[in-house]
Amino acid sequence: MTTLKAAADRESRTEAIARRLRGKLGEMRISQSELARVIHMNKASVSRRMAGDFPWRIDELELVCDALGLDLDEILTGQERKNPHPDIPGGGLRLPRLDSNQQPSD
Repeated sequence: MTTLKAAADRESRTEAIARRLRGKLGEMRISQSELARVIHMNKASVSRRMAGDFPWRIDELELVCDALGLDLDEILTGQERKNPHPDIPGGGLRLPRLDSNQQPSD
């Protein structure tokens, strides 16, 4: 465990993001070639980014996450968001109902 922590401490942000994306692609059984086709990027560019040799731009990561249904925050931070209320769709987050004829509050 100490060895893993030490390796993670030496990992750059670029490498960590690449590692997380490789893991997600593996889970989804999607090849780098298929990803490149879906996001309209050449295979060599995707390969360099997936190897951690070249950083992903934020707009590229947004494209990847949108195309694959991934959580951008989780890819960037490695922190999976917990659903505070798993029995309620959307985690129980409720937005206030907006009245079309709102009056200013005094």
